[in-house]
Amino acid sequence: MPAALLLDDARTQNHTAGSNLVCGAIVTVDAQTAGVVTNLQGIASGAVGTVALRGRFAVTKRSADVWAAGDQILWSHTNSVATNKTANAGASYVKLGRAEAAAGSGVVLANVYLNELAVNNLS
Repeated sequence: MPAALLLDDARTQNHTAGSNLVCGAIVTVDAQTAGVVTNLQGIASGAVGTVALRGRFAVTKRSADVWAAGDQILWSHTNSVATNKTANAGASYVKLGRAEAAAGSGVVLANVYLNELAVNNLS
């Protein structure tokens, strides 16, 4: 399963892949921005393809986390999961967006508004 599934229309831009990327892969577009690959065939290393910068996506969530609606969500490229915990944050994390709704412990898929400002502070 891809890291993210598009649920609503998205704003997109071109992105040059540093490695082979599958559709739904979450990438770092710049130091502050995450993007989701939207090319159905993915993007080959060195090729230019489309990534979404906005939109509502279902993402793989860290199972142990408890999210509140509006929490700021980070993406771990190392662990390929979304989290709302600063204790989990590190160099491999990028801001992903805002949690659409609450998601409890044990939940592994949750909705995020990509690159939208959080209503709640990081916890």
